Amino acid sequence: MRFVTLVKLIPGKANEFFRIIKSRSVTIPEGIKVISAFLTYGSYDMVLIWEATDISKANEALRQVAESGIVSTETMIAQSIEEFLG
Repeated sequence: MRFVTLVKLIPGKANEFFRIIKSRSVTIPEGIKVISAFLTYGSYDMVLIWEATDISKANEALRQVAESGIVSTETMIAQSIEEFLG
């Protein structure tokens, strides 16, 4: 399963967010693979493209992010045009 997650920093948490990114100390749960991560300007601060082996692994990863209290997210399931067309 492939996902696109739009990330917004919680006000006042930017220093903590960038400290984690610089230290590369993010623990990625088993069954999750980050394909791409982009820092962005505009309504969202980061865009993540990632995969999970199944929906329960995706839910686990999203709960972990939510519990950090550093960011809020909006996540969409993504599929290629070829997958859509079958």
